[in-house]
Amino acid sequence: MYVIGVVGVTMVGNVPLNERLAAEAGVPSARAVAVRAAFEDRWNEFNLLRTGAGTGSLTTMALDASVRLQGRRNRRSRETRGTLYSGDSTG
Repeated sequence: MYVIGVVGVTMVGNVPLNERLAAEAGVPSARAVAVRAAFEDRWNEFNLLRTGAGTGSLTTMALDASVRLQGRRNRRSRETRGTLYSGDSTG
């Protein structure tokens, strides 16, 4: 999700737009305003997509870490209960 949604969108969407804008950097101001206006909406759409993908990736990783941590806690709890109540005094 991260590689495609963030890195991929950056490489395919934002970088070409940035390069196109940089190529127009020396043009007269009236043309520069028009180029910027045409550029900005599309660039913002790509940026919103990247932001959503990055947020989704982070949320997925955090949920996965939480589930794994809870699973470890549950296993330790079961192991501890098993030795305490099994009658084994070496526990």
